This record gives sequence, C-alpha cells and structure tokens, in this order.
Amino acid sequence: HEMIIFILALNCLLMGLCWSACLIVTTPAFNHFIQYGEGSGILPSLTQNLIDARFYLIAVPLFWIAAAIMIYLKIYDLGKEDQTVILLGFSLTTICAGFIMILLYGLCAVLPYLKIGVAL
Repeated sequence: HEMIIFILALNCLLMGLCWSACLIVTTPAFNHFIQYGEGSGILPSLTQNLIDARFYLIAVPLFWIAAAIMIYLKIYDLGKEDQTVILLGFSLTTICAGFIMILLYGLCAVLPYLKIGVAL
C-alpha cells in the first residue's frame, strides 16, 4: 500500500507543480501590463479573468489532495488489477488536467503581447 500512497502523492505534487507553473507563466504579462502599466493596461478578457483567478485556483491542487484521499480509501481493499487501473486513470487525468491548465495559462500570457482581443 506504500506504492499506492506514493503514486497518489506524486499526482498531487504534479498538480501543485502545474498550478505553480501557471502562476509563473502569467507573471510577466501581469508585471508588464498591470503592475508597470506599460501599454494601454487593457488586457484581453481571457487574460484578465485568469490573472484575477490565479490565486483562487489553489483550490485545484487542494481538490486533487482530497480526491487522492478518497481514491485511496476506495481502492484500499480492491485487487491489484483494479487498483492499477484506477491509479492509471487518476494519473492520466492528472497529466491531462495539468497540461490543459498550462496551455490555457500560456495562451493567456501570450495574448496581450500579440494584442489579440485588446481594443486598439
């Protein structure tokens, strides 16, 4: 059961790293356009919404921790094959969700520099 705990903890760590990568990706756009006020200071709506919500999205890694605990309690008594399938599914969900988060935040970080969605 130590391996199950390790895999679930690794998934939670991976989701936390994806969330922190999203923060790092949006920081240059926030600094350039909001904090230092360069340009018009008007951001595309996607960028503005994601920058405003970036610290509230700590809920995603916290949800992942809660989900990992619930999965551990659910698969504790299952057979090895069922445990493997569930852990693989959770790991793939973690990777896909983290990749989507990074792509979305990467897009929001690039849009202001391309002046896409900004009134000229």
